[in-house]
Amino acid sequence: ERKRDTVRLISSNLIGLPLEEALLSCTEMGVNPSVTQTRSPKDKSSEGRSARVVAVRENGAQLCLVVAFFSDAGPKEAQHAAG
Repeated sequence: ERKRDTVRLISSNLIGLPLEEALLSCTEMGVNPSVTQTRSPKDKSSEGRSARVVAVRENGAQLCLVVAFFSDAGPKEAQHAAG
């Protein structure tokens, strides 16, 4: 139960963060997570996009950060990139 509370606390602090920030936060907490990427089948490339934490999972005794790629472009830049 205590471990589950720790996972919830870590999750609530990491969701939405860029991967680099999340890994730094984990290091500061003494946690060394693995990282798994997920993406839509339509997404062919992560070019020009940032990896952000979308979930934190328990993988046995280790935590796993699940990341997806998001555009950091503003609305006009994203519209221009879309064509």
